[in-house]
Amino acid sequence: TAIPLIDRRYDLKKRGFEVAPGLLLWRTKRGLGLLDRIASSPKRLWEVFGIAGAAAGGILTVTVFLNLTDKAIGIIGAIISPPPAGGGVPGVVPIVPGWTVPLGMIPPFLIAIATVLLVHESAHGIVARRVGIPVKSAGLLVLAVIPGAFVEPDEEKMKKSPVSERLQVYGAGPFANILFGFLCLGILLALITPLPGLYVAGVFDNTPAGENLRPGMRLMEVGYAGEPGIEIRDYRDLDDFMKDTRPGDNIFVVTDSGNFRFTLRSYPAPGESLTLITEGGNVSVAFGIGGENNGFLGVSTPYYPVPKSKIAVDVFAGLIAFWKSSGLAGGGINRYSYDYRAPGFAIDLLKWMFVLNLGIGLFNLLPLKPLDGGHIAECLAEKASSRSAAKKVATVLSAISLSVLVVNLLAWVA
Repeated sequence: TAIPLIDRRYDLKKRGFEVAPGLLLWRTKRGLGLLDRIASSPKRLWEVFGIAGAAAGGILTVTVFLNLTDKAIGIIGAIISPPPAGGGVPGVVPIVPGWTVPLGMIPPFLIAIATVLLVHESAHGIVARRVGIPVKSAGLLVLAVIPGAFVEPDEEKMKKSPVSERLQVYGAGPFANILFGFLCLGILLALITPLPGLYVAGVFDNTPAGENLRPGMRLMEVGYAGEPGIEIRDYRDLDDFMKDTRPGDNIFVVTDSGNFRFTLRSYPAPGESLTLITEGGNVSVAFGIGGENNGFLGVSTPYYPVPKSKIAVDVFAGLIAFWKSSGLAGGGINRYSYDYRAPGFAIDLLKWMFVLNLGIGLFNLLPLKPLDGGHIAECLAEKASSRSAAKKVATVLSAISLSVLVVNLLAWVA
């Protein structure tokens, strides 16, 4: 409400500002010289970048379209013939602060969104200047509460430019986002280190573990008394060992808080309930069928397999799962398996920068005008036919893409 009052008093339009409901935009010619200098040095680098962006843009536009179309067909099929409970989520998750983005994650989220727009628009501007297309202005904006940046290439010059040059300009933004996202992933990997052993999430009361082990400890090694132990790297190592044990077996457990010896009890009978003691409180757990012949230690651990020799694969998979989840909570990196060499805010920021740059960069390649993918599809069609035919193809693809997007979004809301 304060912005319209400021606008009336100081005439923001004369100062380069544009005010609209939910939007504050500032245009300026400052910084255009910097774009020219970046685009001209080194020229070979930006030439390769532009060509790679055009090629990646064409390939990924087709890939993104086919992927979302396949998901939409699956969603429609599920509506016609509902699957069993617990089906997957749609391929598109709306990013809404306070809804899909937890309130506590909004500060790093907003900074990450700003990097998405800054990287995206700067790449458009640099490549446009490299191929000789003027940039009329650059600027900053605030859409609702989300900050951003933009550049405005000369539209008339863009229309008259060869298809190959337009493809480079349109492909540059999403390509830069994807590259920047993976750069953030690389920095993130350098700032995390795998924790040894297996995190103890809880212990059951009135069990061998309940006597000495506590939630928060880490299990390093397990073995039979008087024999060499087995290193514990994740829950599977402990499970495999326990499957061969029997009630009454004497075992030892090495933890980060000391070494302990236990005599295993019998596995809980089906329907038997035990109290699980965790860092967050106590909860009653009823046991089902399975494991009745095994010994029982009474420790609960997270079921997160962590390939220690493939940390990058594990972290990448966790972040992609976080990206595809129906609610963008604070997950993505298994806190039970990794320690951070940086403050938690920096880790969260890098996580969001990776997820948003990759996700929005790919989404921007959907062949739906005015997204970059819509312009890329039109350029590719023009390359194969004529400009008038390409416009018709782009219109049809935009209509199909919009329908596909709506199906994915509606399914998510439902």
